[in-house]
Amino acid sequence: MTTITLDLPSAALLLLLVVLVYTAEVLWFWWKLRRQTSWQELAGQVQELQEEVQFLKVRLSAMQAAASPLAEPELAPAPTAQAESSYNQAIRMAQLGADADALMVECQLSRAEADLIVAIYRGVYKG
Repeated sequence: MTTITLDLPSAALLLLLVVLVYTAEVLWFWWKLRRQTSWQELAGQVQELQEEVQFLKVRLSAMQAAASPLAEPELAPAPTAQAESSYNQAIRMAQLGADADALMVECQLSRAEADLIVAIYRGVYKG
């Protein structure tokens, strides 16, 4: 049987080498474990996002069903007698040559309403 004798500096160097190898191994396992945890976290986030997408699809389908052409359209309220008379007055004024500004002031119409009446009843509209 042979005996190996080490002097103190050689023994310290050997011990340092063993500690370095084990430290490297521990760091490698820690990195590998951390990487697996990251993948697990990402998998969980992907699952949450898939569930949210499914929820949004259901919600979108419900909104599309509510807005479908088969849904009963909302009717605009019928104009009041005063509104009808202001439109009639605006039509008469436009036929007599009044411009949109005059219709807005006299009949209390919006710019779009006054422009439309002037365009139709002064012969500008060729529809």
